[in-house]
Amino acid sequence: MVALNWNGITKGPHDLGSSSLGTAWGNIGSAFAASGARSISIFTGLDIGSSNNSRARLVGRVTAAGSAYALARQRDSGTATGRILVDQYYQYSDSDQRQMLSWELLGSVPFVQFQGQVGTVGTPAAVLEAQAFTSI
Repeated sequence: MVALNWNGITKGPHDLGSSSLGTAWGNIGSAFAASGARSISIFTGLDIGSSNNSRARLVGRVTAAGSAYALARQRDSGTATGRILVDQYYQYSDSDQRQMLSWELLGSVPFVQFQGQVGTVGTPAAVLEAQAFTSI
């Protein structure tokens, strides 16, 4: 994949990989530096398996390994048909899907971490994959 880096306007992709989802919030990939970024868009692919109530969120961190702070506002990209924004996470519908999720960072979040979880783990478990792009 080609990285889009036009004079610092767009940075990425940050390949976050994929992870099976459990009932506790789990990291999808590693935390990465986002200092100075105005926004972040994360392209996700969900293989629901037999799980239910899959969720995703972005947390901010002061350091890469520091405490996680929920980012309260998600930008509405208008691409999700089953979207329910509850508090600080995105609720997927219970089907395989691809979504683009976006958050405003306003240049004030040093590190970000993408996370996922499910309400009920099935066999097979849900798997969430993601790639992120930041904009300055």
